[in-house]
Amino acid sequence: MSHNGRPAVFGAGAAAIGYPALAVAWLANKLRSFGIPLRAGDYCDLWHVGG
Repeated sequence: MSHNGRPAVFGAGAAAIGYPALAVAWLANKLRSFGIPLRAGDYCDLWHVGG
């Protein structure tokens, strides 16, 4: 994941395996830390994770 064109988050794709809602919750919290809210209707692709 990048922020303002710079790498911001690194992680293994295997970390998202398990209960998908946990991956979405992590993403929402990480985006919020950058001041970017995850809003209702936003698309979240759990099959393609950076790493």
